[in-house]
Amino acid sequence: MIGTIKSIILDFQETRLETGVPRRLRIETVHGKAAVCIVVRRSGKSTYVFQVIQRLLDGGVLRQNILYLNFFDDRLHNLRQNNLGLIAEVVPGTRWCSICHTNAVNPAIGRLASPGKRLGALFLDLLIPVVAVVLASTVSVLGSVLLIAYVIWALVLFSRGATPEKKILGMRVVKEDGSQAGFGTMPIREWVGKWISGMIFGLGFLWILFDHDKQGWHDKLMNTYVIEEVHLSAA
Repeated sequence: MIGTIKSIILDFQETRLETGVPRRLRIETVHGKAAVCIVVRRSGKSTYVFQVIQRLLDGGVLRQNILYLNFFDDRLHNLRQNNLGLIAEVVPGTRWCSICHTNAVNPAIGRLASPGKRLGALFLDLLIPVVAVVLASTVSVLGSVLLIAYVIWALVLFSRGATPEKKILGMRVVKEDGSQAGFGTMPIREWVGKWISGMIFGLGFLWILFDHDKQGWHDKLMNTYVIEEVHLSAA
Protein backbone atom coordinates (compact mmCIF):
# COMPACT_ATOMS: atom_id res chain seq x y z
CA MET A 1 0.00 0.00 0.00
CA ILE A 2 2.88 2.37 0.75
CA GLY A 3 4.18 1.90 -2.78
CA THR A 4 0.70 2.60 -4.18
CA ILE A 5 0.31 5.84 -2.21
CA LYS A 6 3.78 6.99 -3.26
CA SER A 7 2.96 6.20 -6.89
CA ILE A 8 -0.31 8.21 -6.76
CA ILE A 9 1.44 11.23 -5.21
CA LEU A 10 4.25 11.12 -7.80
CA ASP A 11 1.74 10.70 -10.65
CA PHE A 12 0.00 13.89 -9.56
CA GLN A 13 3.27 15.83 -9.57
CA GLU A 14 3.60 14.99 -13.28
CA THR A 15 -0.04 15.72 -14.12
CA ARG A 16 -1.11 18.89 -15.92
CA LEU A 17 -3.57 20.85 -13.78
CA GLU A 18 -7.02 21.35 -15.30
CA THR A 19 -7.88 24.68 -13.67
CA GLY A 20 -10.96 25.46 -15.81
CA VAL A 21 -12.90 28.69 -15.33
CA PRO A 22 -11.53 30.79 -12.43
CA ARG A 23 -13.74 30.62 -9.33
CA ARG A 24 -14.50 33.73 -7.32
CA LEU A 25 -14.55 31.75 -4.09
CA ARG A 26 -11.65 32.27 -1.72
CA ILE A 27 -11.18 30.36 1.50
CA GLU A 28 -9.33 32.19 4.25
CA THR A 29 -6.91 29.80 5.94
CA VAL A 30 -5.74 29.89 9.53
CA HIS A 31 -2.14 28.94 10.34
CA GLY A 32 -1.94 25.54 11.99
CA LYS A 33 -5.54 24.67 11.13
CA ALA A 34 -7.05 22.52 8.40
CA ALA A 35 -9.49 24.15 5.99
CA VAL A 36 -12.40 21.92 4.95
CA CYS A 37 -14.57 22.64 1.91
CA ILE A 38 -17.80 20.60 1.79
CA VAL A 39 -19.94 20.88 -1.35
CA VAL A 40 -22.32 18.74 -3.42
CA ARG A 41 -21.05 16.31 -6.05
CA ARG A 42 -20.05 17.56 -9.49
CA SER A 43 -19.89 21.16 -8.30
CA GLY A 44 -16.28 21.68 -9.37
CA LYS A 45 -14.46 21.16 -6.06
CA SER A 46 -11.53 19.36 -7.71
CA THR A 47 -11.19 22.19 -10.22
CA TYR A 48 -11.19 24.70 -7.38
CA VAL A 49 -8.51 22.73 -5.51
CA PHE A 50 -6.39 22.72 -8.68
CA GLN A 51 -6.80 26.50 -8.89
CA VAL A 52 -5.59 26.83 -5.29
CA ILE A 53 -2.60 24.62 -6.12
CA GLN A 54 -1.86 26.70 -9.20
CA ARG A 55 -1.86 29.89 -7.09
CA LEU A 56 0.63 28.24 -4.73
CA LEU A 57 2.84 27.29 -7.67
CA ASP A 58 2.62 30.81 -9.08
CA GLY A 59 3.65 32.09 -5.64
CA GLY A 60 6.87 30.09 -5.74
CA VAL A 61 5.87 26.91 -3.84
CA LEU A 62 7.59 23.84 -5.28
CA ARG A 63 5.34 21.18 -6.80
CA GLN A 64 6.97 18.45 -4.67
CA ASN A 65 6.02 20.39 -1.52
CA ILE A 66 2.30 20.14 -2.32
CA LEU A 67 0.48 16.96 -1.33
CA TYR A 68 -2.63 16.05 -3.29
CA LEU A 69 -4.27 12.68 -2.74
CA ASN A 70 -7.52 11.73 -4.45
CA PHE A 71 -9.28 9.19 -2.23
CA PHE A 72 -11.62 8.28 -5.12
CA ASP A 73 -8.65 6.70 -6.89
CA ASP A 74 -9.46 2.99 -7.35
CA ARG A 75 -5.94 2.08 -6.27
CA LEU A 76 -6.82 3.18 -2.72
CA HIS A 77 -9.82 0.89 -2.28
CA ASN A 78 -7.96 -1.09 0.43
CA LEU A 79 -7.08 2.02 2.44
CA ARG A 80 -9.05 2.11 5.70
CA GLN A 81 -9.36 4.44 8.67
CA ASN A 82 -7.02 2.34 10.80
CA ASN A 83 -4.14 2.51 8.30
CA LEU A 84 -4.29 6.16 7.24
CA GLY A 85 -0.98 6.54 9.06
CA LEU A 86 0.63 4.95 6.00
CA ILE A 87 0.32 8.34 4.30
CA ALA A 88 2.57 9.87 6.96
CA GLU A 89 5.17 7.18 6.30
CA VAL A 90 5.24 8.11 2.61
CA VAL A 91 5.35 11.90 2.96
CA PRO A 92 8.55 13.29 4.54
CA GLY A 93 8.07 15.57 7.53
CA THR A 94 4.65 14.25 8.54
CA ARG A 95 5.67 11.63 11.11
CA TRP A 96 4.48 13.99 13.88
CA CYS A 97 1.37 16.20 13.71
CA SER A 98 2.43 19.85 13.35
CA ILE A 99 -0.48 20.98 15.55
CA CYS A 100 -0.71 18.56 18.50
CA HIS A 101 2.74 16.92 17.96
CA THR A 102 1.25 13.42 18.34
CA ASN A 103 2.76 10.63 16.25
CA ALA A 104 0.75 10.53 13.02
CA VAL A 105 1.72 6.97 12.10
CA ASN A 106 0.77 5.48 15.48
CA PRO A 107 -0.86 7.91 17.96
CA ALA A 108 -0.36 5.36 20.76
CA ILE A 109 3.36 6.22 20.69
CA GLY A 110 2.54 9.61 22.21
CA ARG A 111 3.49 13.20 21.49
CA LEU A 112 6.73 15.13 21.31
CA ALA A 113 7.97 16.82 24.46
CA SER A 114 7.94 20.62 24.36
CA PRO A 115 11.19 22.55 23.75
CA GLY A 116 10.79 24.11 27.21
CA LYS A 117 10.85 20.70 28.88
CA ARG A 118 13.77 19.61 26.70
CA LEU A 119 15.85 22.63 27.66
CA GLY A 120 14.82 22.20 31.31
CA ALA A 121 16.19 18.65 31.20
CA LEU A 122 19.40 20.00 29.64
CA PHE A 123 19.79 22.40 32.57
CA LEU A 124 19.35 19.53 35.03
CA ASP A 125 21.78 17.44 32.93
CA LEU A 126 24.42 20.01 33.76
CA LEU A 127 23.36 20.79 37.34
CA ILE A 128 22.82 17.38 38.94
CA PRO A 129 26.20 15.78 37.97
CA VAL A 130 28.04 18.92 39.14
CA VAL A 131 26.23 18.82 42.49
CA ALA A 132 26.99 15.09 42.82
CA VAL A 133 30.71 15.64 42.10
CA VAL A 134 30.91 18.56 44.54
CA LEU A 135 29.27 16.47 47.26
CA ALA A 136 31.63 13.59 46.54
CA SER A 137 34.66 15.85 46.94
CA THR A 138 33.46 17.72 50.06
CA VAL A 139 31.31 15.27 52.00
CA SER A 140 33.68 12.34 51.38
CA VAL A 141 31.85 9.08 52.11
CA LEU A 142 28.25 10.30 51.81
CA GLY A 143 29.03 12.31 48.69
CA SER A 144 30.79 9.36 47.07
CA VAL A 145 27.84 7.08 47.82
CA LEU A 146 25.45 9.61 46.28
CA LEU A 147 27.64 9.95 43.17
CA ILE A 148 27.83 6.17 42.69
CA ALA A 149 24.06 5.89 43.25
CA TYR A 150 23.47 8.60 40.61
CA VAL A 151 25.67 6.81 38.05
CA ILE A 152 23.92 3.47 38.67
CA TRP A 153 20.49 5.16 38.43
CA ALA A 154 21.50 6.80 35.13
CA LEU A 155 22.69 3.51 33.65
CA VAL A 156 19.47 1.73 34.67
CA LEU A 157 17.38 4.51 33.08
CA PHE A 158 19.50 4.35 29.89
CA SER A 159 18.13 0.84 29.35
CA ARG A 160 14.61 2.32 29.59
CA GLY A 161 15.15 5.17 27.16
CA ALA A 162 15.53 7.88 29.78
CA THR A 163 17.99 9.85 31.90
CA PRO A 164 17.53 10.92 35.53
CA GLU A 165 16.67 14.42 34.33
CA LYS A 166 14.14 13.24 31.75
CA LYS A 167 12.61 10.89 34.31
CA ILE A 168 12.13 13.79 36.73
CA LEU A 169 10.41 15.89 34.05
CA GLY A 170 8.30 13.03 32.64
CA MET A 171 9.99 12.35 29.30
CA ARG A 172 11.57 9.41 27.52
CA VAL A 173 13.45 8.73 24.29
CA VAL A 174 12.09 6.60 21.43
CA LYS A 175 13.57 5.47 18.15
CA GLU A 176 12.24 6.29 14.69
CA ASP A 177 9.85 3.34 14.68
CA GLY A 178 8.43 4.35 18.06
CA SER A 179 10.18 1.62 20.03
CA GLN A 180 11.98 2.50 23.24
CA ALA A 181 15.59 3.60 22.93
CA GLY A 182 17.77 1.23 24.92
CA PHE A 183 21.31 0.75 26.14
CA GLY A 184 22.62 0.44 22.59
CA THR A 185 21.39 3.96 21.77
CA MET A 186 21.37 6.08 24.91
CA PRO A 187 25.09 6.18 25.86
CA ILE A 188 26.10 7.32 22.35
CA ARG A 189 23.24 9.82 22.24
CA GLU A 190 24.03 11.25 25.68
CA TRP A 191 27.83 11.23 25.70
CA VAL A 192 28.83 11.56 22.03
CA GLY A 193 25.78 13.18 20.47
CA LYS A 194 25.36 15.86 23.14
CA TRP A 195 29.05 16.69 22.92
CA ILE A 196 28.55 17.33 19.20
CA SER A 197 25.40 19.40 19.90
CA GLY A 198 27.35 21.61 22.28
CA MET A 199 30.43 22.10 20.08
CA ILE A 200 29.28 25.25 18.26
CA PHE A 201 27.94 27.49 21.03
CA GLY A 202 25.25 24.91 21.87
CA LEU A 203 23.64 25.28 18.43
CA GLY A 204 22.78 21.57 18.35
CA PHE A 205 20.60 22.03 21.44
CA LEU A 206 19.01 25.28 20.20
CA TRP A 207 18.10 23.37 17.03
CA ILE A 208 15.23 21.86 19.04
CA LEU A 209 13.48 25.25 19.00
CA PHE A 210 13.27 25.38 15.21
CA ASP A 211 13.22 21.77 14.05
CA HIS A 212 9.88 20.40 12.80
CA ASP A 213 10.28 17.21 14.86
CA LYS A 214 11.88 18.97 17.88
CA GLN A 215 15.15 17.13 17.31
CA GLY A 216 18.57 18.28 18.42
CA TRP A 217 21.70 17.22 16.58
CA HIS A 218 22.17 14.34 19.05
CA ASP A 219 18.65 13.14 18.15
CA LYS A 220 19.35 13.31 14.44
CA LEU A 221 22.61 11.41 14.95
CA MET A 222 20.78 8.48 16.57
CA ASN A 223 17.36 8.90 14.86
CA THR A 224 15.62 9.46 18.19
CA TYR A 225 12.72 11.58 19.44
CA VAL A 226 11.88 12.76 22.95
CA ILE A 227 8.25 12.25 23.92
CA GLU A 228 6.05 12.94 26.92
CA GLU A 229 5.89 9.99 29.29
CA VAL A 230 2.23 9.00 29.62
CA HIS A 231 1.05 7.49 32.90
CA LEU A 232 -2.14 5.47 32.48
CA SER A 233 -4.45 5.71 35.47
CA ALA A 234 -6.16 2.57 36.71
CA ALA A 235 -9.79 2.13 35.75
